[in-house]
Parts: sequence; structure tokens; C-alpha cells
Amino acid sequence: MNATTKTDLLDKISWVEKKFGVLHLAVLSRNQPKLIQMLLDHGANARQPIPLFGSNSAMIATTFTMYDASEVGDDDLWNVDVLFKHDPGLFDLKQPIFGIQPLGGGNCFGHAAYLEHVLKRYPERCRYELGRIDGVGATFLTHHMVYTSDPEYMRLLFDAGLDVTLAGPPERPYRILSSLFVLLAKLQSRPSNAVFHFAVMRNDKTPPYLHIASMYAQLGALDLLLAMPGVDVNWRNRLRMTPLHLAARNGHSLIVDRLLAAGADPTLKDWWGRTPVAWARRMGYATLVDKLTAAADTATAARSGGNDLAHSGRWQRWARVKP
Repeated sequence: MNATTKTDLLDKISWVEKKFGVLHLAVLSRNQPKLIQMLLDHGANARQPIPLFGSNSAMIATTFTMYDASEVGDDDLWNVDVLFKHDPGLFDLKQPIFGIQPLGGGNCFGHAAYLEHVLKRYPERCRYELGRIDGVGATFLTHHMVYTSDPEYMRLLFDAGLDVTLAGPPERPYRILSSLFVLLAKLQSRPSNAVFHFAVMRNDKTPPYLHIASMYAQLGALDLLLAMPGVDVNWRNRLRMTPLHLAARNGHSLIVDRLLAAGADPTLKDWWGRTPVAWARRMGYATLVDKLTAAADTATAARSGGNDLAHSGRWQRWARVKP
């Protein structure tokens, strides 16, 4: 290795250490608690944030559990255990921009073995985090659903006492963020999924789990949620959209079938005055238009006491030509 190459390599290592730190990289790569302990013993700062996002080592260790239970030894130690034992204050250290805490936010790519471990080792902390809404409008379960939505993982949360109909008060950043995306959704003629991602959530005490499962076509998650007591299949978000609106908008035929079978009302209108049929038509899903139109006809006839179904059909055909 010549002098120039060596200098370049040292410069790159120095840049990585300044930006991320050795401890950040160590907790990210694999489960190696002995190495984590050695780095901490030699002065590594577990609270050092990475640039831009401000996540510390505990946040990285809980969020990116890319290793699995086969990498955990007989002592049943995970990277997060060493970090929390070294500095218990990491439990409450929030990511500065969105108010995310390690246990609650550490479910984006988590898996059942990891969740089972933290639920058993930190039961009180997990109970607190289960219903808390953080700065991005997400609860313990929301973080997981947006990325992977593993039914086994969700069952563990339900067994731990997660109430899918109730959440705690949101952090301040989320109230601002939510209002911004709701405004963007209302101003755009065809809001993107990125906008809907935040706009479907609302800063009250009802988490939008059904909406997320419907928007991202998470069939297993949807079935689990619909089986939970107290879940309202026609619950509306801040845009007055039901899960059926979002399923229709995104063309998820199987999700539409499940929601209709569970009692979803295909005639409800959202903030724009659109029914699920109107969203399916607007997005070009012809098969869904026919399916939802038939469901709307049936629902309308049932409400009118079984009056002429053909009249309802004529009304729907007229509605199709509306701009």
C-alpha cells in the first residue's frame, strides 16, 4: 500500500468515525454484545447521535435488528441489553426531530425473536411504549406495520396487552406534521402515497392500524386486526377516509373483499365527497369499480328496506359520468 492510498484510507476511516462512530457500526452489523461492551469500556459514547437524523446507538440497535436469534448466545444478550445496562437513560432519550424512543421506534425491521426478548426483559418499559404516539404519528405497532407487518410479531404485541383501539397523546412534532400533510392532501388533485402515509393518521386516541393495513395490502395484518374486539371497520381518519377508501384507491382487490365481508360501508364519502367507488374509478381500477358498485347498490337497497335495486343501479350509472 503506497503512502497516498494509505492516507486516503485513513481519511475515509476518520470520516466514518466522525459521522457514525465505531459503536454505531458495531451495533448495526450483527449481534456482538462482548464487542459492544469492550467499546463502551474504552470510552465509546452510546449517546452520540449520527448527523441529520440524530439517532443514537440504542436507536440503531433496536431499529436495525438484522441479525436473528441464532446469533444470540446462551447468555441471551442482545446489543441493546449491553447499551441499556451501561446507560439506562437511553430508554428515555428521544430522537430530537420526531421524538422517537429506542423501544417504541425500534420495530421498523424487527422480528418476533427480538420483540419477544424485549417484552420479557423490559416489561414495564414496553407497556409504556405500546400505546405512545411519537413525533411521526406512530405507535409501537405502527412502526412495524409500515415496513414488514409480521402476523407473529403482531400477536406478541396483542398478547402483551396492546389495545388497537386506544393510543396515548401524540408528541408535538406529529401534531404539526400531521396538519401539514392533511393540508397537502386537500390541496392536491391526486395526493401521493407519501402524503397519504402521514395524512391518514390523526392526532387523537385512535391509531390507524386498519388504514395502514388497507393502504399497504397487508392481508395477514388486516385479518388479525378485524378479529380484535372493538375495531371499527368504518372508522374515518382526518380526511374522513375509511380503510375501504384507501384499499380502493390503491387497487387492492383482496383487501376490498375482506373489508366488505367485515361490514365496510361502500357508500361513505370522504373529505372530497368521494366514495370508494369514486376512488377506484379515478385511479383506473375497472374491476374494483364493478365490485364496489355492486356492493354499494346492495347497501343502498338494504337501507331503503329492499326498494327497487334497479333504481339504485341507474343512480350509480349516472354517477359514473360525473367529472
